[in-house]
Amino acid sequence: MEKSKVKQTDISVIIPAHNASDYIERAIKSIITQTDMSWEIIIVENGSTDDTYIKSMKYAEKYSNINIFQSEKGVSKARNYGLKKATGKWICFLDADDYIYPDAFNEIYKYMEDESDLILFGHNSETHMVKGKCVKFDGNEEYQNLRCEMIKNPTQNMTVWGKLFKHQIIEKNKIEFDEQLELAEDSDFTFRYMQNASKALRITSQLYHYSKDNASTVRTYKAGSEEKYIKSLNHTKEYTIKDTKEIQEAYNQYIIANLLIILVHDIYCHENPESSKQRRNHLKKLVRENIFSEAIKNIKFSDCRNIRMIPALCLKLKMYFLTIIMIKIRVYQNTK
Repeated sequence: MEKSKVKQTDISVIIPAHNASDYIERAIKSIITQTDMSWEIIIVENGSTDDTYIKSMKYAEKYSNINIFQSEKGVSKARNYGLKKATGKWICFLDADDYIYPDAFNEIYKYMEDESDLILFGHNSETHMVKGKCVKFDGNEEYQNLRCEMIKNPTQNMTVWGKLFKHQIIEKNKIEFDEQLELAEDSDFTFRYMQNASKALRITSQLYHYSKDNASTVRTYKAGSEEKYIKSLNHTKEYTIKDTKEIQEAYNQYIIANLLIILVHDIYCHENPESSKQRRNHLKKLVRENIFSEAIKNIKFSDCRNIRMIPALCLKLKMYFLTIIMIKIRVYQNTK
């Protein structure tokens, strides 16, 4: 008699957890309540000095589809370890301080199609889910336009959370997080994954809660972070060589978007002890770096019509005074 096949788990939720004692239970509970698709939770505690592991173990002991592992410190190492342990058809990355809204999987299930390679869904920092519609990108031109759109606005689109990645594509193409990168490593992963995919669904419903109630890596001032960004940008740029002209042009905007992140969150951050003159000199030195100077040189004036890219236009015209004013406005807006 032929043995019946065991149905594959729908979604593997990978949660890297480092000193996440205050949040980890909230993240776990947000998955436990999900219905309509089968799931497993893979928690990878990495180098915590609090009781993250103990709190996670309480749930691992209670639920057979919750597993906890330990890895060396580093979010990329934790996510890679989680990928090795995952058994689901789809991979969902959840940061330990974030959570999925109730009925999120139910909303995804309504639109899910097996032939899609990537499923995108919205996020917010509110207290509730907002429902939307679904858009398909199943033609080559449509899919490439989607890629360009995402690359141009990385802070909103290139994170690994807020997405479902097809496990088979990750395994077939040996895609993993580069453990040598300390910043923008998730954008690098998303970029390389999308090079190996061809169809996507965008569910405009906001299903993922992005928390602002903690000190994240991006929002915390750390002197010298630009060197880590430059390393990541140069690394990902190597993969654009085999891509289309449109993707390469979009990557110029990606580079400038990251430059603006450095200016807002580091150079002109309130916690930066440098004087005004030192910051201005720091800015000028930064834009002379090859990765940034080339992007500024190659950016088209038509690309700067979006309000997000106006500082890029000022940099292109060497209008540093106006650039600094706009950066300071963004810094102020981030503190509100």
